[in-house]
Amino acid sequence: MRASNRKDALEWASLLNRWFKITIALLIFINLTLTGALVYLASNQPRTVVPPMVSQEFTVSSLSVSDSYLIMMAEYMLLLKLNVTPENVVRNYQQLLNYVSSRDYHNIQPSFLSEATEIKKEKISSFFTAKAIAVSHNNLVVRVSGKLSKFVGERPLEPENATYLVHFSYPAGVLELKSITRQP
Repeated sequence: MRASNRKDALEWASLLNRWFKITIALLIFINLTLTGALVYLASNQPRTVVPPMVSQEFTVSSLSVSDSYLIMMAEYMLLLKLNVTPENVVRNYQQLLNYVSSRDYHNIQPSFLSEATEIKKEKISSFFTAKAIAVSHNNLVVRVSGKLSKFVGERPLEPENATYLVHFSYPAGVLELKSITRQP
């Protein structure tokens, strides 16, 4: 009987071993399938980002944005940057910094801080009226030309023509502000 018990135990052990191998293989297959589905969903997740002012139709996908969206966001960035008073400059610049990429934050934040300090100290207010807008879609750059009007206290300064380049980046489906530069 001992030999038959040993044979039965070996058969059961072999059967259990086979069952464990099949179960592990099935679990690995399910895990790989779920991982693939998760990666697919993460990379193809639609995002709906609504700019503060919607004046026209726009398209946003995981890989790119439409020209109309870039224009609306550039106009909004310039509104925050150039339409300022001593009372609202800190709030406007803080809102603008929310859109700045973490890669460029250390460059932009100190200049915004010094500009805000000067605007408050000198009691400068300004507003910008856009006249022409051009988009470089491949570079994510919007060129905005218009009139910049400034006041020092209550004294108006001569309005000047100004052109600004608003540079964006679009990593992982999020539009980020890289810089706003004035062209000479």
